[in-house]
Amino acid sequence: MMRDGGNIGVDHSLLRDIECISVPLNNVFSDIFVGTHLKSLLKGLIGKCPKNIHNMTRCHTYRQRIAQFELLLVELRAAGIIPEDSEFDCDAIAKKNTKCIAELLWRLIVYDIRFTWERSSQLQLDQNKLVCSVCFKWTPEIQSPAQGKPRQQTRAPPSFFADLEASLSGTETSSISSLTDLLQLEDFEPFPGREVAKIFNKKIPKGGWDYYPSAVECILDLINGHLQIASEGQKIFVKDLSDLVNSHVWCCLVNSFIPGTFIVEVLPNDRWTTNLALKTMEELICTSTSFTSQELLEADTKALCAYVCFTFMCGYKFKQSRAVINCIRELYLLMNKLESQLKTFPVNDLESDQTIQKNELQEKLEKTKNELSWLHASYDVPFCQNWSERAYKVQKQAKETISQKLTERFEIIIVPRNMSMNDLCSSLAIAFTQTNCFYLATEKETFPESRKIILQDKQTKKFIEDFSGYQPNVSVRKILKLQLTGTVEIDPNAYPDYDLFFESKTKNKKLKMSMCVLYQVFPGSPGHWQQILFQHVKNGDFQVVKNMLQFFKDSDLDVIHSKETVSGNGPLHLACRKGYFGIAQELLENGVVLDARNANGLTPFFFAAERQHRKICQLLIEWGCDVQAKDLKNHTAFDGIRNEKFRKFLLSYYAYWSSVIPIIIHGDTDILEDIVHNHLKKLSFMSSPRSRCINGSTLLHTAAYFGKTDTIESLLQLKVDVNLLDYKGAVPLHRSRDMETMELLINHGADVNWSDVDGNTPLHIVCFGEVKKPARLDCLKLLLSHQATIERWNNKDLLPIHCAAMQGRIDVIELLQQFDLKEEMVTKLMKGSAPSLLYLSVANNHIECAKWLSEKDFGFKAEEREELMFGLLHDEIKLPEKAQSLEFLIKQGVNVNAVDKHGDSALHLAVGKEFCSDLLILLLSNNAEVDILNSDHCTPLFFAVQASNYYGTSLLINHGADIKQKNNDGVSAFDLIQDYHEWIESGCFTKEIIALLKAYEIKQSCSLVRNINRKLKIKETSQQFSIIRLKQATLSQPCFWVQSYQNPVSKKMLLRP
Repeated sequence: MMRDGGNIGVDHSLLRDIECISVPLNNVFSDIFVGTHLKSLLKGLIGKCPKNIHNMTRCHTYRQRIAQFELLLVELRAAGIIPEDSEFDCDAIAKKNTKCIAELLWRLIVYDIRFTWERSSQLQLDQNKLVCSVCFKWTPEIQSPAQGKPRQQTRAPPSFFADLEASLSGTETSSISSLTDLLQLEDFEPFPGREVAKIFNKKIPKGGWDYYPSAVECILDLINGHLQIASEGQKIFVKDLSDLVNSHVWCCLVNSFIPGTFIVEVLPNDRWTTNLALKTMEELICTSTSFTSQELLEADTKALCAYVCFTFMCGYKFKQSRAVINCIRELYLLMNKLESQLKTFPVNDLESDQTIQKNELQEKLEKTKNELSWLHASYDVPFCQNWSERAYKVQKQAKETISQKLTERFEIIIVPRNMSMNDLCSSLAIAFTQTNCFYLATEKETFPESRKIILQDKQTKKFIEDFSGYQPNVSVRKILKLQLTGTVEIDPNAYPDYDLFFESKTKNKKLKMSMCVLYQVFPGSPGHWQQILFQHVKNGDFQVVKNMLQFFKDSDLDVIHSKETVSGNGPLHLACRKGYFGIAQELLENGVVLDARNANGLTPFFFAAERQHRKICQLLIEWGCDVQAKDLKNHTAFDGIRNEKFRKFLLSYYAYWSSVIPIIIHGDTDILEDIVHNHLKKLSFMSSPRSRCINGSTLLHTAAYFGKTDTIESLLQLKVDVNLLDYKGAVPLHRSRDMETMELLINHGADVNWSDVDGNTPLHIVCFGEVKKPARLDCLKLLLSHQATIERWNNKDLLPIHCAAMQGRIDVIELLQQFDLKEEMVTKLMKGSAPSLLYLSVANNHIECAKWLSEKDFGFKAEEREELMFGLLHDEIKLPEKAQSLEFLIKQGVNVNAVDKHGDSALHLAVGKEFCSDLLILLLSNNAEVDILNSDHCTPLFFAVQASNYYGTSLLINHGADIKQKNNDGVSAFDLIQDYHEWIESGCFTKEIIALLKAYEIKQSCSLVRNINRKLKIKETSQQFSIIRLKQATLSQPCFWVQSYQNPVSKKMLLRP
């Protein structure tokens, strides 16, 4: 394990701006003799590297290598890392004896394990200030004699230990206070604050280092300590290192560092889960190894201890970095709040009590600033910030991997050596919980009806099967074109598009090295998850239910809205029946249907009312449930309530909310204030101030919308989350419309970059603003000054600046540009999939904004100008000033002769509209082709004639339109005129054109006469032929009519209607 100052080796491609100090070793037993590895190792352990320790490359002789290792041991003994009486065979080490080198390295690892265990209790705490009160460094600081006067080391302010003192007895508090006071007087420590940090760990033996637990005991204590941090890990206890093969142990360890990463209840105890947890942990601590679940089974105790110690050392470094960021965030919020409170005091003429209050606030402010200064001086804050941000990406990636595997369901393994199926399972920790194992067929296999087979599409890599229920309408036999019943023989080479995996009925099957084996990780049907969720709801396991809801809310599996097969009850029905208020509220906040009905037509309110769960009934009413809903027997929930007092209470509670909601929505905030005030003063109670009681919005969102800061402060006193979500997934900051409200929310920790279900941040909302109202520049400046991200895309691939362009807000765009410090916004705008700013401005009739954008070198994307032009002419874009918009597009270089998907040009469309002569004139005056042909071989003149657009037709003719042009039907435009008289009398044409129209009119009259004569002749000929056929029929059947009337049956038939 390479060590250096508490910094760890990281992958530059994963985390920028973090210096990679560790040098990779491919083989520690040989590479330790190469280059500066030995010097780096010693420096990482004792904080310095004596001059007489040389580069091992210079040690050409065997004696030189012995001398170097002897010096190394001297330095390690002097630093107390290895005991004084420890003996090592330097001769064997110099000869690269593996056993001797391993013994030395193990002694160093034991030191790290004990050192980490010693500090672990402080770093396992959940109070941010206590976690970062003593910097966690495993390389000591060295005071150089050349520096003269000892360097003064900064130590945490006493306020960082306030949480610890509050939780301890008087004697312990006194001892800590005296010790911290003493340490503040110390000039120098190798590990600043180490003695204070040791106070947290009550398991440290009084005898000192020599009496510390063994390395294995320390590792087990570290693991079990962290399992207690994660709620789902409190049921697990690791007795031996062999228990680490349990994948849930690693999932809980990851959750102890970054909560909520793994939902243990939905993950199988299997190698796939273990490997994912191991890799997630490594990604979290910015490292990469080849360690897998197989090593957990096969590695020896020392190797496992080394790996786990390394994981915890880096994990604690991460946890402390995250605590630093959280502390800084909390302190900045507190500082903003104190400064806001100080602004409320008058500058002069303070009363005595005001003076006291102001002085107290100023003292708190000064104390907060000192704490911030210490954190910035003691920690690399940008490093901590980058690491914290990366952790969320790692967590997101882990969840996406699980979601993807839920869809894929199967895992393929390459057999490492010749072995049986049973040996493969035990050596790789495979759990066949869903099905038996499957192997890739390379030769002919028999396929009876009882045997399962899985196909993998070689191109898409998707799995196809017909036994798990994931693909209910799929038949493998049909896909392979086999007979649907009976036993068949399958040749896998006959199906080049698929890999065929056959089920192995026995675990004793012999597998060859490099053979592909497949097994099912997750079930194919959501019924499995539904049963787990329902069981935990029935048991009242709030945290488990909450974790599962948060996971499945974003997955493709419809688990949250599932119902029991027979009863039809959903999870909310069960929670209401059992009276689990917290679970019911969590279900509602995660989108469960409020009035879902079961098999008997009962809603959750029926169950809560029947069992008289008052608080849950209130909750459902506040969320807007239908209390008058009727079941299949035409009964309401009130019909089943036997307690008359309870029934009247519910009716009055429902009547109250039904009456106040419309009033609040229309802006009467007095009632809103009364509701909050009464709840705060315990005069009357809501079930929860978190309820989305105002048409899907909470009280906090509503107060933010109306700018009621006093009400907001009251709600925050009630511990309502400042980032509480409404029905659109928006936080109150999204709904705020004034700077004072926004500032109040931000000072209390509002997330300025939170995205709602549409992907919009508060910055998107402010940039868009309210229609026909001025931009809220003060709100915009406030958000930007609090690091609101200007490069966050919403679900429609729009940035905040796009929203500003849609409303034509030039001032907002200018302000956003000022905060684009890297000046990359214009480039990103052109590369993204979203429309350009110019497009959005024109499409929303903000031509002035579009002109300004053009002057500022914002441009259109390819084909956007033509798209806008056709949108105008097709009336897909409704704009009052079409001519102005088209003129702007022409100046921007639109191709006026482009054609749409139907093959029509802009001129075709413009002349087809009788009242768009201004558009026609614009096009003609800007070189639009007057005789351009569409797919029907029609020129714009055809469209003008068909639309009876006299003026447009005259314009086209005046610009040289070809009157004689014929379309695919062989007719000219003038042949399509219906009433030549109207065209002649329109007054839009010259004498020559009028004469031509008259000629066409005569032509049309002649043609009409000819057509009438032709039709008359055809009719006369048709009648003659009919008479001839009738005569022939009469002569050929002379007795037909006589026979018909003589036959009584035939008479009846003839008499029928």
